[in-house]
Amino acid sequence: MRNRVCWLALVLGVSFLLVACGGELTLPAPTPTLTAPVQPLRLFLLRSYGIEDLASNQMRTGVLESLSRGGYTVSHGTLSLAELALDVAPALDQVFPERVAVAVEAIQEFGPDLVVVFDDEAARTVIPLYPDVTLPFVFCGLDGIPSEYNLVRPNVTGVLEHPYPVETIRMAQQFTAQKDLLILGDKSLPAATGAAAIAAELAAAEELHLRRVITYETNDWEEWQLLVLDETAGMDFMLLLKYQTLENDWGGQIAEQSVLNWTLKNSPIPVFGLWVQTVSSGAVGGLTISAYAQGELAGQLALEIVAGHSPEAIPVANPTNNILVVNAVAAEYWDLKIPLEFLVMARIERQFPVPGGGW
Repeated sequence: MRNRVCWLALVLGVSFLLVACGGELTLPAPTPTLTAPVQPLRLFLLRSYGIEDLASNQMRTGVLESLSRGGYTVSHGTLSLAELALDVAPALDQVFPERVAVAVEAIQEFGPDLVVVFDDEAARTVIPLYPDVTLPFVFCGLDGIPSEYNLVRPNVTGVLEHPYPVETIRMAQQFTAQKDLLILGDKSLPAATGAAAIAAELAAAEELHLRRVITYETNDWEEWQLLVLDETAGMDFMLLLKYQTLENDWGGQIAEQSVLNWTLKNSPIPVFGLWVQTVSSGAVGGLTISAYAQGELAGQLALEIVAGHSPEAIPVANPTNNILVVNAVAAEYWDLKIPLEFLVMARIERQFPVPGGGW
């Protein structure tokens, strides 16, 4: 009897925490399994970055697995697939006319039933310029605001990549009393979802009772290191945004994982993250978003279009199956006690780079 009472109390505690985290930890709705497709689906996947980009590959996997559950697979002859990468670096305001022209020509030559576009660069440069305004497009992993990219169109819907900073900071405060926050990221995020916007969102959440919120955005690797080492003085914890556009003095790009490893090893204060990879690699925790979940949802939207729904009737969405992640090794390193609720409901990671110097 006592065990039953303890288990009930634990379940009630988890339910309370779900409400406290904004109700975002819902399980993903299962993709309905369709009957055998009448004819093969012709799908074109357009990437912004190179084929080695980890997030793009995770989105691709999510799309294809959703389509597979709907009955569309290459192996069964029900899916005909073509792919192209613009192979550009993350850039907020640059245009790539030659590469956009190649992408438009490739899509036209393939003649798809619909196009799924990964990340902002391809979405904002290709979709508005595509001549056939009846071809359905599904964007995926969009950091920006669709209206600012001219993507509010009858033939367009998609999946956003907007993080959950309030829920992540609320989670961080379950570990210890954190009042002074430093937000650090590169300049790859648009203003609508960048450091200043996140700081404003946190300031509006009065229940967090934050005392100071300082934000920094830079693409300069040397400046980034100085910010981590010096500007953290007097701060309690760090919220790490994106870190994919850091460059050295010679204009060479620093690999994302190298930036992350160095930051985690050298930060004098605990680091929390908004993306799964950040926490998996050594940040303490976060209510995270994942590229796979974005791709999975994009695949579900594609199935709705195939079933006959107009893209404009399908709301643009953020994935609801977000992942609460805690890194047990990072928590131990920072001498933070993991609340029992998180041990029950969170995904537990156990990776942390060896502290001190180097990469």
